[in-house]
Amino acid sequence: MKRVLVLAALCGACGGAPSIHSFTVDRDRILRGDSVTLSWNVEGARKIEIDPQPGTVTGSSATVSPQATTSYVLHATNSHGSTASQAVQVNVVQSAISSFAAFPDEVEAGGAVELRWKLAIPATSSSVNGTAVAPAQTTLRTNPQGDTTYVLTVQSALGSSTASVRVRVGARPLVTSFTADLPSVPRGTSTFLRWTASFARTFTVTDGTTTFAVGSLHSLRVRPLHATTYTLTATNVLGNSTANTAVTVSGALSTALAYTDPLAGDEALRLVADPTSTPAQAVLKLVATAALPSLSAIALNLPLDGTVAGSRDGSARVSLHALAGSNAPELGVGKLDPVTGSPTPAVALVLSAAGPLAGTLALGIAQKPTSIGGPADAALAPGDAIATFKLDLVPEGGVGVVFDGSPGLLTPGNGFRVRLRAAGHDVVLPVAIGRLETLP
Repeated sequence: MKRVLVLAALCGACGGAPSIHSFTVDRDRILRGDSVTLSWNVEGARKIEIDPQPGTVTGSSATVSPQATTSYVLHATNSHGSTASQAVQVNVVQSAISSFAAFPDEVEAGGAVELRWKLAIPATSSSVNGTAVAPAQTTLRTNPQGDTTYVLTVQSALGSSTASVRVRVGARPLVTSFTADLPSVPRGTSTFLRWTASFARTFTVTDGTTTFAVGSLHSLRVRPLHATTYTLTATNVLGNSTANTAVTVSGALSTALAYTDPLAGDEALRLVADPTSTPAQAVLKLVATAALPSLSAIALNLPLDGTVAGSRDGSARVSLHALAGSNAPELGVGKLDPVTGSPTPAVALVLSAAGPLAGTLALGIAQKPTSIGGPADAALAPGDAIATFKLDLVPEGGVGVVFDGSPGLLTPGNGFRVRLRAAGHDVVLPVAIGRLETLP
């Protein structure tokens, strides 16, 4: 018995692999959803499998419906475990038409449009809206008089395929009105510009210096510093149309900045005037009213009217004290010192003209991450200054209030808050804000 088992093992080792004489597909390129027939001629196999589907098969053919281009692999295995494999690929296309588009897809009545298409396989015949075109043709010029949907039909070895594209027929935009609610405004006040237009998709308004993109809106609030002519441009894909309207400004120019310190209270910080303030520049210091033994960051938002006070570039400036030391450089709006390990903290000072913080001076100061031996947290005593703000007079901005943190008759506090990071924890505390205004 032992001798027979040895001979069987030797014979099994000598067995050759099955022979795959052929493995074919009746069509190697089809539309998605169509079926194809896989056929094979195999000799000496005990088991035949096709991967990924249909798996184990019998006979000499099987039908499959691939949803994407697929490589089918036939595995033939004999009784000794020897295997032979062979593969075929079926290419699945969504349509005989790869693309179909119109250039442009919107024109004036009678304007020229070029239809362009690409084919995945050669066409035996083609037509556009029922009119035959040469099978090899891939462009067609047309001149629609109204909105038109073009349908491309292609006959090919895959059967019939269709694709469509729509061309809109319209007109150039036309501005029908453009006016200001108040054609003349007191200096420092605002008015709304309003307009109507036909066939326009988007609008822009310019005052000669700044352009405001307002999308599809039909109004814009403006506050001119002087007599200004505004130009409205209405646009669509066919062109644009413009119109002008003027707004005059009356009233005296501002000649001085005046700041009134906030009343004494229990706020953690106060914004007070510095003796170096002049009529042309308000110098304001943010000072501590109580000891802050471990301060590493501060954030403060201050709504203000930047049209009557700002810096010479229309913004504001800040000098740092407690966090950085008395020799810290003066930084302008938007400046940020990102140098890791520097003794100067990271500073962000922004005065936004748009968005949720429009008209708000946002200040953020933080000690940067440093290695051992870097700057320590600041220790503030009562009266110590954290930062100094400098805002310059804008004479043409007119007379008005820049900001006012004075409490109202019914409100004991002004509602202003400052966020501090002290001793490793964030805390929100009240801050006392005074009143900054421009005078004639």
